[in-house]
Amino acid sequence: MRDAEGRLVGPGEFLPSAERFGLMPQVDRWVLARVLDLLEDRPELDLFMNVSGCSLADEALLDEMEGMVRARELAPGRLSFEITETAAVGDVAGAREWLLRLKEIGCRFALDDFGIGFSSFSYLQTLPVDYVKIDGSFIRSLEKERTNREIVTAIVAVAHSLESRRSPRRWRTRRRYAPCGPSAWSTARAGTSGVPRSLRACHRPLPRSQHPFKKE
Repeated sequence: MRDAEGRLVGPGEFLPSAERFGLMPQVDRWVLARVLDLLEDRPELDLFMNVSGCSLADEALLDEMEGMVRARELAPGRLSFEITETAAVGDVAGAREWLLRLKEIGCRFALDDFGIGFSSFSYLQTLPVDYVKIDGSFIRSLEKERTNREIVTAIVAVAHSLESRRSPRRWRTRRRYAPCGPSAWSTARAGTSGVPRSLRACHRPLPRSQHPFKKE
């Protein structure tokens, strides 16, 4: 968003206030409307949208968002939602209901910040996610810390067995992929091969077949 002077304000600056005053369901609703407009305008794009943990207990919001997605008749897989592991743990039943209902209409889900919870692996059985985004605390020192490499390797192995896609949350360079092997990852988070910028500043994306971190 932009402030009164036109300065771009990052989510880290305004989301804490929105959460404090109970405004996150309204924010999620507004963001989904903009995302759906963009998907219609740019048919070559697939997009991920974060969902606040505050919204998971709002069944009326889930009904509304499900209706918004159904009304656009998007191709399956073009819209994906992200929830953090912390949010999912706080309301596992609510998170599961969101996943099941929105997956029924062709959406996908990613579990973000994975690995920081005490019983992380058990949530992969409970929550039918399509992507696992490993928390950055395991990734920052991946090249130097053997323990982190072993933890990440274990997460990847479990995700493979559950047929989830893997995506490291904070990888910045190709070099960091090497410690866990070239076949470990399906996708890479934004920031790996670029930095956040406005959509107007973006060039048309590469065809999916040319994505640098796409695993066939």
